[in-house]
Amino acid sequence: MPFNLNKTLPNRAIASTTLILVSLLSWAISPVQAEPVNPKTLITQASGQNISNKELQQFAQIIQKVYTVEQETTEKMVVTIQEEGMSIDRFNDIVKWKKNSQESPNPSVSDAEMQTFDKLVTKIAQLQEQADTKIKEIFTSQELQIDRFNQILEAVRQDPSLQSQVQQILAN
Repeated sequence: MPFNLNKTLPNRAIASTTLILVSLLSWAISPVQAEPVNPKTLITQASGQNISNKELQQFAQIIQKVYTVEQETTEKMVVTIQEEGMSIDRFNDIVKWKKNSQESPNPSVSDAEMQTFDKLVTKIAQLQEQADTKIKEIFTSQELQIDRFNQILEAVRQDPSLQSQVQQILAN
């Protein structure tokens, strides 16, 4: 049975949200010079959407927790790959080849290496499922609902002053 990376590692909405959060964190944890956030301030968007300081705090807490889960999961994936005797670079090379191939055999990948790779893909998919479950738990344990989180996420993406405020919250 030919290996199908898209079936084995399906794109999930939570994984997409996680990637968005990780990219959001890339600017959020970088140093900035922002004015202090007034906790009594109500932040008003150009779209007319209001975001309270409490919601912004909750938003930042969720980002931090999700980022931690993703970091831990990535570390577990790296250890899993290395424990099977494959380098990260080699694993990534095979992933790229599998994504770009037309299911044709690759002469530079031995049968044993493909067996190890297939085993790793299964283990990594399980680790990602565990991470997805933890991320869902983060959202269900918070007062901020996922729809509201997504609204705030979009507002933060579009508003540099909100970005600055989130950065400051994350820095504290």
